[in-house]
Amino acid sequence: MAMRTFTSNFMNIISKSKSLAIVISLAVAALLFFGVAYSAKALTTEECDSANIALVALGIPQSTVDSILASQCGGEEISGDEATLQASIDEVTTQVHPPYVRLGSRGDNVEVYQRALMALGKDIGVWQDDGIFGPVTEGQFREFQAEQGIVVDGIIGNETRGSFLAALQNAINALEEEEEEMIEEEEEEIITGDELTAALASDTPPATVVPSSATSIPVLKFVLTGSNSEEVTVSGIVVTRSGAGAATDFSNVYLYEGDSRLTTGRTINSTTHQATFTGLNLTISQGGSITLWVSADVGLSKTGIHRFSIANAADITSSATFSGLPVIGNDISLSSVNVGSITIERNGSLVNPNAGQQGAKVGEFELIGGSVEDVNVKRVSLYNIGSVSSANISNFELLQSGTVVATASGIDSNN
Repeated sequence: MAMRTFTSNFMNIISKSKSLAIVISLAVAALLFFGVAYSAKALTTEECDSANIALVALGIPQSTVDSILASQCGGEEISGDEATLQASIDEVTTQVHPPYVRLGSRGDNVEVYQRALMALGKDIGVWQDDGIFGPVTEGQFREFQAEQGIVVDGIIGNETRGSFLAALQNAINALEEEEEEMIEEEEEEIITGDELTAALASDTPPATVVPSSATSIPVLKFVLTGSNSEEVTVSGIVVTRSGAGAATDFSNVYLYEGDSRLTTGRTINSTTHQATFTGLNLTISQGGSITLWVSADVGLSKTGIHRFSIANAADITSSATFSGLPVIGNDISLSSVNVGSITIERNGSLVNPNAGQQGAKVGEFELIGGSVEDVNVKRVSLYNIGSVSSANISNFELLQSGTVVATASGIDSNN
């Protein structure tokens, strides 16, 4: 319920000049015997409390005071625009109407509709709600009738009155929907903690359909922003899958920072529907941020709709306090049509290199494309699984038929 409010000078005296007992008494008499008009200006909580105290101090029973103030001080406070629209609805609904209001009409009925026009954003010039149905007011009424698709005659009858009520209520609904959408966006896109904040990246993967057997499909991208007071470390992140699909629809899930994959592939737990990444050792500088993204490999001949998220604060292990709502990616729909495949096979032979040797061959393999379609290879990750220290191997080159196609300066902390 929208807050209603009195507008007579009597109520202003009651709420703001409590010490003037004689004037207050006159105000109470006016309230009790003459009534007051409604307005779009809502009484604040402080004004309502002051009015209540003043009326009780005059010896008026509390039940009577409650009755006097109920419609003005009860209910939920709303924004100024919404209050103005609601007040116009109240006026149009409760006003005693003659059969028609038209050019040349004067009085309270005209004022009610002039205020309704202004509440809907119509400009009736310097005359505002003067209670005179002149040419400017008539022109705005005709414009309103045309917008509503009703008879355009500049006369307010039952049809136009009903259209006013509907238009005012629609305007209120639009304001409420806009406010709800803003709240939902904030809840879905922003997690704010005392020291660590997470939000969806502006280029998080859009809703899309991907074929079965596809690999490294981006499913979620988010930004972690550190505290303004100290450096923050992140050691673990849990990603949750939800939607009308199965955990087994994906063979592996990966976590990346830029082009660097932070861990080996993780499977999605079939009970919790979560993939857990530990041992990350990510550092976020004071007031700085890092962007992370999640990709997944799709199984053979899979269907379903999936979305990936960081479900709650417990899913990020860090040195900072953290709280908030989920960061949720867009829907990823799987098609049962399988994408082309690629097979990796060992090829050639290797000779143990010598210490200090330059350009030593440390691996050789062959990529074999399937028969469904051509395959475009964008990234190859190699791991050091031997006993040699990764710090003793550097300046890698990836060659195809003797041509360098990619380079890497060394092996990262994940080997």
